[in-house]
Formats: sequence, structure tokens, C-alpha cells
Amino acid sequence: MRIGKQKQLFFTLYFLVAIACGVLGCARSAKTEGDVVMAPDFTLPSLDGGTRSLADFRGRPLILVFWRINCPSCEYQMPFLQAFYEKWSDDEVALVTVNVGEPPAMVGEYVARHGLTFPVLLDTRQQVAQTYGIIGVPFTFLIDAEGIVRAYKVGPFQGSEAIEGAVKKVFPDVELKM
Repeated sequence: MRIGKQKQLFFTLYFLVAIACGVLGCARSAKTEGDVVMAPDFTLPSLDGGTRSLADFRGRPLILVFWRINCPSCEYQMPFLQAFYEKWSDDEVALVTVNVGEPPAMVGEYVARHGLTFPVLLDTRQQVAQTYGIIGVPFTFLIDAEGIVRAYKVGPFQGSEAIEGAVKKVFPDVELKM
């Protein structure tokens, strides 16, 4: 019985260390200036056939969401992201998603089947996800107009109103027009 508890304690500690390393991985891989964490730049192919980079979104706040098709929490969140995008796509906040490690054709079918119209980038080799220290999906970053990571969230938002609330809290100067 004692050995079983030791094993359980070992695996619990191992799991916590792995999570801490994953969370800290973003800070290690990102350029830091004092306490400021700059979002690492990237260029990825987009589902629509072009390429996009983080620099394309400079000048306005960005919601950057990493996701996968086979993730129930990601699927749960997709309608909320779509509702936010439809309501605020012409506003001061950009929304872009990054699919992690899945074939473009599969991603395209998923996006079409769910009627998603927001930008979808393809990180098929998972290099950007690794650079950002993604430990699970969905993983969302709120990045300001200068490219500074202001907040992140592991797990799904519970509604488009929750996304709006996060934007208002993190970027109080941004006016979401009603």
C-alpha cells in the first residue's frame, strides 16, 4: 500500500512539473523585455490558400486561439468564436485561430461543416504551437496592438459574452461597438 501511494505521489509531482514546464515554455521561447512577454512572430499558411504572420495583425489587439478537430472543448468553443467574429470582425479586435498538427483537407472539411468564417491558420508541423508552449487545446492568447502577450487562457470560453468580457478586461481602451 505504501509503494502505491509513493507511485501516486511521484506521478502527481511529475504531472505538475510537466505542466509548469509547458506553461513556462512560452515565456522562455518568447522575447522578453523586463516583465513584458512579446508574442513570438510566425508565418503560417492559411486555410484560404495565402499565408499570414503575427505581424499582419499588429496595430490592433488579437485573440489567437490554438485548437484541434478531435478536441471536444475546442468544438464546444467554436460557435462562441464564430459569434464573436461575426459581431466584432470589423471592430478593433482581430480573431485568428491556429489548427495544430492536422491535415489541411481535414481542417477545411471541419471548417466548412461548421460554417466557420474566421481566419484559420495551419500549424501542421506544430512548430508554432511548440514555440508558444502550448500544453493543451484550446489555448488562447490575448495579444495587444504592439505584440505583447497580455493574457492567456487554457480551456474553452463559456460563451461569446465571456470572450467579450475577457477583451474588455484585458484591453479596457478598446471599444466594442454595440
